[in-house]
Amino acid sequence: MTLPRYLIQPGILAFFVEKTVDTAFHQHYALQLSLTAKGQANVWTEEGDNPVSCSGKALLIARNVPHRFSGTDCLVVFLEPESHIARNITRTWLIEQSCKSLDEQLPVEFIKPIIEVLHFSTLAAALGQIADVDCVSRHIDGRVEEVLQFFDRQIAGGLWKPLELKQAAALTHLSESRFLHLFSQQVGIPWRRYQLWRKLLLAAKLAVDGKSLTMAAVNAGFSDAAHFSRTFKDMFGVNPSSVFY
Repeated sequence: MTLPRYLIQPGILAFFVEKTVDTAFHQHYALQLSLTAKGQANVWTEEGDNPVSCSGKALLIARNVPHRFSGTDCLVVFLEPESHIARNITRTWLIEQSCKSLDEQLPVEFIKPIIEVLHFSTLAAALGQIADVDCVSRHIDGRVEEVLQFFDRQIAGGLWKPLELKQAAALTHLSESRFLHLFSQQVGIPWRRYQLWRKLLLAAKLAVDGKSLTMAAVNAGFSDAAHFSRTFKDMFGVNPSSVFY
């Protein structure tokens, strides 16, 4: 099995797909940056009466925006939006915009070495070109941060262990209703939806580490590979088999 180059760590997911990607309309929680050194990528958004399209080698797509994406030999980077760098990028480039080409800021001669050697330092250099901060640490309430670190440890450990609402609320010393409100306010996504996002990240890590999609799905807390595939396509617009091949 040929695996795509990837980078997964708290706050960031990046993988390189060495073939054409053409997604269905979908939306996800993360801020997306797509880089390609061949041809150009394209994105179409679905925003009521005002659809928008963008094309280029470096494309930025806002969080929670329904969109379709296509491109060849693409590095796709997902940033959790509560991170310092994602917030800065959004404020700088996506004010009242759902997508934007950053070809002037990230020319192809800058993109090529990032794609050739996918490493956090090279990716951080690219992010540094479009933001004033150079880290993916989170800017978030300390009580919620403690809960997010629980999920960080899930990815590091490679096995999903459910965190029930009652447990999360107790961890933050809040009532369940107050915790749900604070979590959505701070993270920008409902509690259950965020857990689903983290399960997808864990399954993705296990898949690129060489586990079968079935084993990756089960270890990440999905009922089976079909459940994982449906959820992945709903979130990213493609089947996982077209990415983890």
